[in-house]
Amino acid sequence: MVLYRFVSPEALKEIPPRFKVGSPDLLQPSSFIFNEEYHVYVVRSDQGDFYAISSICTHLGCSVNWRPVSVPGNPKGIISCPCHGSVYDKYGNVLSGPAPRHLDRFAITLENNLLVVNTDKIVPENEMFLKI
Repeated sequence: MVLYRFVSPEALKEIPPRFKVGSPDLLQPSSFIFNEEYHVYVVRSDQGDFYAISSICTHLGCSVNWRPVSVPGNPKGIISCPCHGSVYDKYGNVLSGPAPRHLDRFAITLENNLLVVNTDKIVPENEMFLKI
């Protein structure tokens, strides 16, 4: 039995790269939801556009927190790393380090009236918004 466990592969649970968020009506403008399994914030902007950003800090991979409080220069809040102090704006752009780059931005589409995020497809800021 010990030898069998040693030579047999351990099964790892792989999650598919795409996931359904739900109806666009779930999110009011200026709100977000967090998908813990995928480590993704799905956001509806003040203008009603949708976007999806990673909750994994680009410094050392810590989980960042959405802070919807007003701070000087960012009246709509920030995203911050509680471990090492990196701060991002609501679009995932670095405001202060040590993070070397912005948070990953994922493709978001509307399929059969459901929001769908694809974590395999990282997009630039100018392509991250879904306008409905």
